Amino acid sequence: MKKIFILFVCMLSVIQIVNAQNAGKNGKGGKGARGGGKGANTTAPAKTNTDSLLNAKKLAEGKRISDSITNTKKDSLINAQTRAKKWEDSSLIKFDIVQPSMRSENSVDVSISREKIPFSYNYIREDDAIFREKIWRIIDTHEKINMPFNYSTEEDNGKQTFLDIILNAVNPKYPRKPGQQPIMAFSDDRFSIPKSFSEISLSMVGAPTVADVPDLVKDPNREQNPPAMKKDTLSNPLNYSDFTKFEIEEEVVFDKKTSRLYTRILGIAPLKNKAIAVGRDTLYDTDPMFWIYYPDIRTILVNYKAYNPKNSAARRTWEQVFEDRYFSSYTVKTTMDNPQNKKLLEIVKNNPLFMLLEGEKIKEKIFNYEQDLWAY
Repeated sequence: MKKIFILFVCMLSVIQIVNAQNAGKNGKGGKGARGGGKGANTTAPAKTNTDSLLNAKKLAEGKRISDSITNTKKDSLINAQTRAKKWEDSSLIKFDIVQPSMRSENSVDVSISREKIPFSYNYIREDDAIFREKIWRIIDTHEKINMPFNYSTEEDNGKQTFLDIILNAVNPKYPRKPGQQPIMAFSDDRFSIPKSFSEISLSMVGAPTVADVPDLVKDPNREQNPPAMKKDTLSNPLNYSDFTKFEIEEEVVFDKKTSRLYTRILGIAPLKNKAIAVGRDTLYDTDPMFWIYYPDIRTILVNYKAYNPKNSAARRTWEQVFEDRYFSSYTVKTTMDNPQNKKLLEIVKNNPLFMLLEGEKIKEKIFNYEQDLWAY
């Protein structure tokens, strides 16, 4: 038994030695693994640094591209603004500034009547206005009574053509007295959308054109062959024959306090003639170029005198022409019995003759309304 016990102890010792050797080998392998781990960790930062450098390079390149795009956008915006400013300056309708006379052009003293103010309207309370209707009319300057609208001469206060008067009123570059401001123009007859003078010029004369013109700086006498040329932006001339009609918006109000029927003009718009091809026929229509709120321009119209073919000493101011109804017009639209807000030409199926007759019916209805309020 003793021998067996000794043999068993020896076997246990051998097993412990073998296990110890295996543990040592595993420890070296683990250390190697840890060493390999360290090697891996050493390689990973290098790879991370490389990726970071690449990413930084890409970011820098992207930033350069972004800055380039931003600068390009800024340059494009600046160029666009410059071109827009240049276009705005060149697209304005050109006017000849009429200088005042250095000597009196009249044999009588008219200085006391140079500056005038419009007369005041009678105040109408909303509760006293028992009848109100809006009417749109067109003034055709071809009619004889409307001849003053085409009075094309020059006086101390500028051109006397009515179109020039209202264009000068909205032109921001037209010379004015200190404190005076240009009149605001609008795109619609509700006076809700302002319209700049550049937009007015574009609608009236079109966009300016770029053309070759003689360069008088390089060749003042035009002696070069071929002649020296340069690019220049040219504005189209204003053709007065395209603007022979004006539209006015007015409101008819009956005031029960004074027992009077008042007609108050609200807006004025110059109309441009345009041709429309309908099959083999050609129809002519008009477009409003801009609207002016009439109470705003009264202070200007009162200082311009309309043409009187019979007597120059009895000339009315333009405000008197409108307030005294010294013009001829025909109705094109009304709010009376018109829930769909249509023009008379649409109601009568594009028949101009029936449109004129319908306008006369509206005038008669308003007249009968006023007369029926009285008892005889």
